[in-house]
Amino acid sequence: MAVKRIFHVILIFSCLISGCRTSVTQDPLTPEPLVDTAEFLRPGDSVTLEFSSHGLPFLWNKTIREDGSLLLPLTQSIVAAGKTRHELEKAVEDAYKPAGEFGRNFKVHVVTNYYWVSGEVRNPGLKAYSGPITALEAIEKAGYTDFTLRRPASIIRSDGRKVKINLKRAAKNPKFDPFVYPGDRVHISRD
Repeated sequence: MAVKRIFHVILIFSCLISGCRTSVTQDPLTPEPLVDTAEFLRPGDSVTLEFSSHGLPFLWNKTIREDGSLLLPLTQSIVAAGKTRHELEKAVEDAYKPAGEFGRNFKVHVVTNYYWVSGEVRNPGLKAYSGPITALEAIEKAGYTDFTLRRPASIIRSDGRKVKINLKRAAKNPKFDPFVYPGDRVHISRD
């Protein structure tokens, strides 16, 4: 009986000393890649193309078809699956510039209906964007670990800008908890 009790004490003590962190399969000196296959568009993804010419915006909503194509306004079709948002924007611009349908000076912005959470969370990956959400709410949906709030975090915006977040400060004061938008990536460092 005493041996069994000592065994349990040793087991509990070793668990406490070793910590509760999950094992890391990646070399800790190698930064986690920020390119995720979830960033590539795929059949079934809903996209909004925002055409802007001479200050006049035109929004167009469509779903990428099963064959990976996207039917554009004026019945032109291009391959969208397997491209990033930025690659699709360029492909749409290239498709329209020669014909001049929107004039020579127009821009296209692709809006997706999801965001990503990566790094020090329980369930990293693609998350559906269903309306306004803050960084802490996005992280909560992905699942906090014991270390999440202690780690450096950032939002990589869909246009490539990086916004640093102090999660402890954001937890204490909502004005430091920035909003996450479709196409953004919330990343919590594992360092």
